[in-house]
Amino acid sequence: VAAPASVASGAAGGKGGTAAPPARSLAFIEVRKSADSTTWYHAQLLDVCAGRAVVTFEGGVWPDREVPCFSVRARPTPSSGSQVVLQAGSCVEVLVDGSARSPMGWALGQLAGEPRADG
Repeated sequence: VAAPASVASGAAGGKGGTAAPPARSLAFIEVRKSADSTTWYHAQLLDVCAGRAVVTFEGGVWPDREVPCFSVRARPTPSSGSQVVLQAGSCVEVLVDGSARSPMGWALGQLAGEPRADG
């Protein structure tokens, strides 16, 4: 289903002439291997049927597969520039580079020690 042109282009609309946020494609998702997994891999959504999602992985590094919908999430949008306070022990997600055997993704981590202030 295609979005109306005004939504897809982020054209201004609504009260006060405020600009609508750019359309977000839900085709670009992240998938985990199981309910217990703490790593989310980049994928694309092909279809959804009966509580299962059919996904494909970037570069074909893994075969297309069906996964339960609870193992799928939308990719996050870029940060709005808001200040994040990190402390030792904070849980974070760390970007994991893709390879010939695995797609790019995010793995759960925990900060150890005191964060550095670079800059």
